[in-house]
Amino acid sequence: MHFTLVLQGGHDLSDAEAEAIAHASLERRGKPHAHLEALHVANVSVEPSSRYRVDVEGKRLVEEPRTGNTP
Repeated sequence: MHFTLVLQGGHDLSDAEAEAIAHASLERRGKPHAHLEALHVANVSVEPSSRYRVDVEGKRLVEEPRTGNTP
């Protein structure tokens, strides 16, 4: 998972720029990444205390229901 943060004086990254940075990061770590696709999600729609999974066919993030004593 990668996040972008734009500080005052900076510029918003395009989706393509964000993907290139994420792939470059994986490349530096020697991780295979050519087969990976990016899923762009606005971070305001992601609750830090929630669990999510990726619906690969629908290409969307899906919140997982809480079960048992899982925090």
